[in-house]
Amino acid sequence: MPSLQPLWVDRTDQRRYERLTGEIEADVAVIGAGIVGATAALLLRQQGLRVVLLEALRVGAQVTGGSSAKVTSQHSMIYRDLSKIFDAQLARRYGAANEWALGEVERMVSALGIECAFERRSAYTYAITPEREDDLRDEARIATELGLPAQFTSNVPLPFSTVGAVRFDEQAQFDSFAYTAGLVAAFDREGGPVFEESRVTSLDDHGGVTVRTEAGVVRARDVIIATTLPFIDDGMYYTRTTPKAHAVIAARVTSEPVDGMFISIDDPTRSMRSARRGDHHWLLVVGPAYTPGDSDTAQELATIEAFAREHFQVEGIDYRWWNEDYYSVDRLPYIGRIE
Repeated sequence: MPSLQPLWVDRTDQRRYERLTGEIEADVAVIGAGIVGATAALLLRQQGLRVVLLEALRVGAQVTGGSSAKVTSQHSMIYRDLSKIFDAQLARRYGAANEWALGEVERMVSALGIECAFERRSAYTYAITPEREDDLRDEARIATELGLPAQFTSNVPLPFSTVGAVRFDEQAQFDSFAYTAGLVAAFDREGGPVFEESRVTSLDDHGGVTVRTEAGVVRARDVIIATTLPFIDDGMYYTRTTPKAHAVIAARVTSEPVDGMFISIDDPTRSMRSARRGDHHWLLVVGPAYTPGDSDTAQELATIEAFAREHFQVEGIDYRWWNEDYYSVDRLPYIGRIE
């Protein structure tokens, strides 16, 4: 039977951290040990601050560990949308920030010696329906004008016909769980305390910040909430976002199934990339976003499995899982001080 945990999380070398009990003081408490929280905690610790990293479950094993683990500034048709909703200046800043982050991830991998299968690949946003070709060309033109490594191409390395794609060169893919675990291990080596199974139950920001977990307390000057969605009512972010889920499979194949990372703009959406661990190769296929509760997850998984078997030489399905995320109304992530 296929595993129901993500490919990245299925490991025998997972390090575990103790649960917070008692009281501890810090300059900054970081809540959430996914890729965002782990990065923030390590960078702040490297600046000499006393930082505590809190995780409700396990380091890197939730949304980060369930992702497709692409590191790219190409997010489907994002630049056309941002230019229309906002303006070219904001779209340019968005792209530049993502390109900088891609380079920063590569720098951290090298500097910290993190073994996470980081490799540069091209990213493709493609279509199979002829009426979408103009949309792709428009996105490629806008992204190029914004200074991104984009171009329209008719040469899409997939085993089925397409009308073309927007290709971004020098993007990357990696093992998101291994990368995040590597960040947290570096944070721990720097003297930063890490606590798993330490769900935060309340925040009190009167005279500093008091962070209470189920069995302990952190007293800090500042706090960073790096959970998928802020769990406190301030800002009412649950009213500004829509919950979405994706079904994901890892199909076992005999050799690398695709050269690059791919996402379609057709309906239903398909996202693909290859993965490798030792001598084992997999094709990852991600299905379209759906609202949890409005679709049958088992059927979503069966549909993308049928797609994989139709187009690729699949030996078996080793992993089936689903991931949940939240979409903002304007496609921009929320970052900054909660108000």
